[in-house]
Amino acid sequence: MVKSILVSLDGSEYSERALTIARELAKATGARIDLISVALRYKEAHVPPVEKLDEQTRQRILDYLMPHLDAIKQDGIQAGGHIAHGAPSEEIVRQAKETAADLIVMSTHGIGATGLHALGSVAMKVLETAPCPVLMVRIPQ
Repeated sequence: MVKSILVSLDGSEYSERALTIARELAKATGARIDLISVALRYKEAHVPPVEKLDEQTRQRILDYLMPHLDAIKQDGIQAGGHIAHGAPSEEIVRQAKETAADLIVMSTHGIGATGLHALGSVAMKVLETAPCPVLMVRIPQ
């Protein structure tokens, strides 16, 4: 039985379609939903100090996640939000382990999707290394 669902959101309409499916699954099973959004780290760039960028990025992601969390909770579903910095596939898998997710729901492609390949690189890596089943929501061609 599915008790905990992890949903990866990257700001794309594709990932939000995956969230819609996860919400329906949670309503049907009584599962909790945890959202994760991952920011890439800035390396060796001529930009403000990383700490400042990390905080600005964290706030932007939080502003993005909160309306989704509020909507999930209004459906009577327990929910939590997680913000990570690093390689998206690694952070999604790490969060799945940390929250003991029974299922990961994500789109086959995210921001910058071209649809040229069956799976995007993040989706492929998560599928290969996930500690639980992964439901991939296909994007339209």
